[in-house]
Amino acid sequence: MKKVLVVLGCLFFCSNVFSATMISDADPTGAADKCVYQDGTSAPVETAVSVVAPALTGRCNVNLDGMTAGVHNLQVWFKSTVWGVESAKVPFGFTKPAAGGTGPQNLRIVP
Repeated sequence: MKKVLVVLGCLFFCSNVFSATMISDADPTGAADKCVYQDGTSAPVETAVSVVAPALTGRCNVNLDGMTAGVHNLQVWFKSTVWGVESAKVPFGFTKPAAGGTGPQNLRIVP
C-alpha cells in the first residue's frame, strides 16, 4: 500500500505541467471591455477583457500559441465600447522559434 501511495504521489507531483504562452496587461481604469491586438497589417482581433478580483480591473490576455513561427510585431490596446474610446497602442515585438525537440535526448543510466 505504501508503494502505491508513493507512485500516486510521484505521478501527481512529478507530472509535467504545460501552459499557454501569453502576454497579459492590466487596465488600471477598469473602463475597458475589449482587448484588441493586431499582428502587423492583419485585421485587428478583439477579445473580451477578463475581470480580476478583488480590484475588479480588466486584464488583457493574448494567447501566442496559435501564431506561426517567425517574427511578429503586435500592437495591443484596450477599447471601451460603452465610452467609444481606445487606449494608446503599445508595440510588442517578438520572434517565435520553430518547434524544437520533444525533450531531452541521449539520456542513459550509468552504473
